[in-house]
Amino acid sequence: MLKTDNQLRYFLNLQHKFQANAPALPHGQLGNVKTVSLKAWLRKNDNKRLIDIDCFYGDFLVLGKSYNIEYPLEDRADELFNRALKSCVKEEKRYLALRSKVDEYGITLGVKLNVYSSGKMTIGDGVNERPIKKEEVVKLLDAFEEYESFMNTLLQDISRSFASHDLLRAEAGTKDVIERD
Repeated sequence: MLKTDNQLRYFLNLQHKFQANAPALPHGQLGNVKTVSLKAWLRKNDNKRLIDIDCFYGDFLVLGKSYNIEYPLEDRADELFNRALKSCVKEEKRYLALRSKVDEYGITLGVKLNVYSSGKMTIGDGVNERPIKKEEVVKLLDAFEEYESFMNTLLQDISRSFASHDLLRAEAGTKDVIERD
């Protein structure tokens, strides 16, 4: 599940407060609130210190994109919703891919992973369980990729070994005899 810890709500509330106070703040030649005034206002009003006042004055990072407190975020609500939705879909695809790998191979690579018919995945021994984390899903998917790569290499080596062995037997005319080294 996408987790923002109410930062977006906090930012929106802070932005509304800023929009209400902005007309009273000193403005520069381009019509924006002066940097010094913006920084002072943020020091006074941004109790969580989520808004940048050092490099990108007034910027706030939301779902991997930067927004500025001076420009209404509501104008970009569709964009934010789509970014959040894409993030959720990407996360769900990872969970489904992991479940598919566990079902396909019948192994959990040594992790006490519980996969339920409801789609829920937990880590634990059945008594002490917790939901699997995003980072753990990614790590397990990477491990399955390594497992598949190893298995493919092993199968190719075995196939080559048996293919050359079959050719030797065919040349010798002894198809029924298996030679051992």
